[in-house]
Amino acid sequence: MRQALLIEDNGLFQSALRQLLESMGFSTVCAFSRSEALQYAEIPFDIIIFDYVDPGDVSPYQFIRRLQSTEANQHTPLIAMTGYSVLSKPLPVSAVLHKPFDIRVLEGHIWRAIRGAKSNDLLA
Repeated sequence: MRQALLIEDNGLFQSALRQLLESMGFSTVCAFSRSEALQYAEIPFDIIIFDYVDPGDVSPYQFIRRLQSTEANQHTPLIAMTGYSVLSKPLPVSAVLHKPFDIRVLEGHIWRAIRGAKSNDLLA
């Protein structure tokens, strides 16, 4: 079974996204902040989806650096979600989704990111 890590501080939205991921065949680990999510950094995930703004004290850029420094997730595709129309600087992620977004758009980005990660693994 595929593994997903979902970081979202809004409980209702987190629940809806978890249901989507599980309907797509993912076993999903949820966290309410990036700092909480880092406790799972050594678990290999197929996809990591996180909110750009959260109540924790770890910036999105620190979060990405820490994840990519682990063997388990150095090549795991990341998808960021944000309510901001423009980010202060680019994020090294597969996709940035601006809230509100159609859940089918997220689903498409997840499958494209996973296919891209698998293609990159074959080239390595």
